[in-house]
Amino acid sequence: MALLRKSKQYRKAGAHFAVWGDGPIIDASEPSEAAIRKQAKELASFATYCQSSGLVPIVYPKLSFDKPPSIVKFADLTKRVLSTCVTALNYQRVLLEGTVLMLGIAPKPDQQSIARNTFRVPKDTVPAAIPAIVFLSSGQSEEKAIIAMNKLKSKKPWKISSFFGPPLQQGTLKAGAGKDNPHSPLEAR
Repeated sequence: MALLRKSKQYRKAGAHFAVWGDGPIIDASEPSEAAIRKQAKELASFATYCQSSGLVPIVYPKLSFDKPPSIVKFADLTKRVLSTCVTALNYQRVLLEGTVLMLGIAPKPDQQSIARNTFRVPKDTVPAAIPAIVFLSSGQSEEKAIIAMNKLKSKKPWKISSFFGPPLQQGTLKAGAGKDNPHSPLEAR
């Protein structure tokens, strides 16, 4: 019930969206079905608390890879995780139309195939009722993150957005480095 209380406090303070920043993480090297189900159940509970407080939940099924996975492994595991997560959201009666999904970008052999590889799994597992998917940069450089996002924007049925914070901040941080600028991002730290 602490999560419900906090969700209501955040909404009262003006928040509209919530992401569980410290939520459950699946070790992708050898994930068990029990671990996948546990994560899905916890994310669905989080989404339920958010929606009952008037917040839009950003559901982020986190996968931790000790090294970059192959496209096949990434697709297989992500499909299992997303399918289980959507089932749990439906079971908990989460309003899918009031939910945002956050995913990592698929590993790719080249920039040309990024959109195809990234959308292969959601198109089979994520219902169109979920209005938006937010993609993470997955450790890409600033230039590659921008190219990837531009390629992803052409895909449907969801609205597409990005959470490319760290990669897209590098240019700004470098531009302000060492300058006598009262608004330098480095001085704000």
